[in-house]
Amino acid sequence: MGLFMTSHTVPVAILSTGASLWAWGVDGHEITARVAAQHLNNKAAGRIIAVIRADISDDAAKDLRSAVSGADPRAGLTAAMARMAVWPDQMPNGKGHTGPWHFIDMGLSEGAAAMSQRCPGGNCVVARINEISANLKAGRKLGTFTPAVQLRFLIHFLGDIHQPLHAATNHDAGGNCLPVQGIGAGNLHSAWDSTLVKEAMRAEIRPMPAALEATLGSRRGEFQKLTDPAGIAAESFTVAKDKAYGRAQPKVPVFPGFKHVRVSECQTGSPAAKFAVDGVKSYRNAETTRVIREQLYKGGVRLAQILNTIYGQ
Repeated sequence: MGLFMTSHTVPVAILSTGASLWAWGVDGHEITARVAAQHLNNKAAGRIIAVIRADISDDAAKDLRSAVSGADPRAGLTAAMARMAVWPDQMPNGKGHTGPWHFIDMGLSEGAAAMSQRCPGGNCVVARINEISANLKAGRKLGTFTPAVQLRFLIHFLGDIHQPLHAATNHDAGGNCLPVQGIGAGNLHSAWDSTLVKEAMRAEIRPMPAALEATLGSRRGEFQKLTDPAGIAAESFTVAKDKAYGRAQPKVPVFPGFKHVRVSECQTGSPAAKFAVDGVKSYRNAETTRVIREQLYKGGVRLAQILNTIYGQ
């Protein structure tokens, strides 16, 4: 098994998470999925359509089957993947034990060298991407999750792992405890999840996937050289350190070591809660927009590469 591969059954205990309930928000996840759909090879697309058509696991499966049952299944696949991308954040009974699968909190002062320590029991986004990828190749279940449902998680997790605040924390629950003012975000995590994505979208006259393709498509091969989840998480950590925390004004200190803080504990357990970042001065600039756009596109083309490896060879 590779780094962070797991083979245990899924625990049934409900775990509390340090990350936000949302990652990239609906917009970001849908953009990533739509970019990926455009870069699937024909074999991979056909096999994924077949997986969706055969899925009878839940009510969501019915809607997904409908999306790929029209006259143009390939166009329907794009819509289906966008829906699949948001499902893991909108599970009917909540995330439950899958909550920790959406992120890997590495302390800002410790860096990616601490990655294995921050993935206890394989309950992090890095391990789950590896395990689900292997399961999809082999047609195996993950606990009660069928391969068709695991595919939804995989599409979602490639979005999560490219959201920088899902790979870093500064005693602040992945930025959830660090207030951000002036841009309607509330905190650093929600700023990068949704607010800054929406601002990047408003700057485009075309749909965001097409806009990203037009400006970043020439770099697709470069971005697809990295598909290892551990490497992507390390890359996202660096983006968080340099572009999210690093550009915060006024500066917020890097707190030593690692401290797990739940979102519910921000006011009592996070030293970051006493600071306030000026969102306009920090993030309403061309560099932040460039980073947001690049992370969304990377997530999409890397997801396509992974899916082509699983289904298209």
